[in-house]
Amino acid sequence: VVGTGTELLAAGTLESGIWQAGDGSYPRGQFSEAWTGHADLTSVGTAAGTCNGWTDTSQMAGVVGIFSVENGGWWSDRNESCAAGAQLYCVETGPPFGGKVVFLSSVTFTGNLGGLSGADVECSSLANHAGLPGSYKAWLSDGSASPSTRFTQASVPYVLVDDTPIAQDWADLTDGVLAAPIALTEAGAAVGFEFVWTGTKTDGTADVGGTQCQGWTDATSTWSAAVGLDLKSDANWTGNRAVTCDAASSKLRLYCFQQ
Repeated sequence: VVGTGTELLAAGTLESGIWQAGDGSYPRGQFSEAWTGHADLTSVGTAAGTCNGWTDTSQMAGVVGIFSVENGGWWSDRNESCAAGAQLYCVETGPPFGGKVVFLSSVTFTGNLGGLSGADVECSSLANHAGLPGSYKAWLSDGSASPSTRFTQASVPYVLVDDTPIAQDWADLTDGVLAAPIALTEAGAAVGFEFVWTGTKTDGTADVGGTQCQGWTDATSTWSAAVGLDLKSDANWTGNRAVTCDAASSKLRLYCFQQ
């Protein structure tokens, strides 16, 4: 294992160097190079660093990585003459997950999320930054909508970013018990005991016992909302207690679900 997809795209550090070729051999020497064309993993390489779109051996600058290292040098070590020989990294691009991806947000929020749509934008932004596929919505309800009405109710499993299944489908997700807690962020980081904004019951309908922070637009102590616990897989994962919506005491995470 060299790393998960999110590690490759977001962190830039591998668990092991990419030593082995497709035929099982170990090419060339310890510091052998691979063409990448990337100065960093979040941008597309320039023509000057990609041998004119990998069409010209007369160019003097093609970015290479060193495939025996785990840090940033694996994808960007130096410029090499385009006439030089180098290896290629070959990455499978098939479906990366065994179902719809679910994660716990790596950042925390007050009760003013800009409404349901604002919370959905936060989830999608985190997922996009981590290189996760698809679009995302927050597991939240307000006075007029809830996951039961606004989510795509999947017939495939719901999985964490390490492919651990939490439910086999929508019916299993909303039966009151998860197969595993939702305690990994979009980047695969494990999170300890923390509260999560939900305003939602286990069946995906709105928890009418709280005010849902005035439709997730108010961060004062006047209002409250139901919250879950990230390390729980029983009903407490989404409905543990109500807390006030102000930043001083209630800056919490979100559950984000791929649609």
